[in-house]
Amino acid sequence: MTEETATARESYRGQRSRVIQSETRWQKPPEPQAKQEHSGSGIALARWSKKDITKPLELVADDVNDAHFVTFSVRSAAIDFTVGSKPVTSGIVRQHKVLLQGPVWERRQSIYHENFDLFRIYFSQALLAECFETVHGKPPTSDIMLFDLHFIEDPVVQSLTRALLSVESDSGKYGPAFVDGAGLALASWLIDRYTGGDGTKVEKLSAATLSKGRLQRTLEYIEANFTKTIHLSELSAVAGLSRVHFAAQFRTATGHPPYAYILRRRIEESQRLLLEGSLSTAEVALILGFANQAHFSSAFKKIIGDTPVSWRRKVTE
Repeated sequence: MTEETATARESYRGQRSRVIQSETRWQKPPEPQAKQEHSGSGIALARWSKKDITKPLELVADDVNDAHFVTFSVRSAAIDFTVGSKPVTSGIVRQHKVLLQGPVWERRQSIYHENFDLFRIYFSQALLAECFETVHGKPPTSDIMLFDLHFIEDPVVQSLTRALLSVESDSGKYGPAFVDGAGLALASWLIDRYTGGDGTKVEKLSAATLSKGRLQRTLEYIEANFTKTIHLSELSAVAGLSRVHFAAQFRTATGHPPYAYILRRRIEESQRLLLEGSLSTAEVALILGFANQAHFSSAFKKIIGDTPVSWRRKVTE
């Protein structure tokens, strides 16, 4: 193993942390880990599940829950859930059902009659305020309260929730910019839907583009750091824009969302390293910040249309 590869391996091990954490307290966002990638993004992803239920599990909470979150049912399960005296669900919660919940002051009771697996996306007030200002062009005048607890059937919410559920423990091949981007898109969609927006502001955002100066600063930053973990907040700070404005304008300017652009730069650099011939695909994956060789191969094939090994063999024959 080369000294460069060993250094990259240790550096990347230090960066990695779980993106989807286990929810240890019912309906409470998990505490950020010391090196949690998204601890400052305002988005928390959690898995609330049990696999060894032999008798009904009953949970009661009387505290004020001021969180906004989305709950996605990964598998069907028999659940009774009551808020105050109002039953929310009694019986089977079907797989892929989506439940929205805002701040609650009433007593909550949940009884799980069988094994269950729920995925939650928590949004902080700061993140919702950021998205509110982006959608409506002005900051909120008070804390945001979007909705009462209810099930929803919405293809956009379904699609973005599934995308966030699909990320691996270390953000997967797309990196933390993907998690931040999908989370911001979901929060903005909910803001627009539940605060009377008509969607025109979001459409104007998509039409705007980064100025030449902002684009150049952003691309230079990516070029200097694309082998490391890059957060959407870093790029938006370099450009001097909010995360939501930046993500939309960057896509208009480059034709790619930030996470996809970063991924393409990694793959382009991997091609250069592979052609040098002295590094294995596993070593290239580590140098470029991929979780492992499988993630690297999957990303490479998605963009190039061939696996790294096969591509190198073809171009060097």
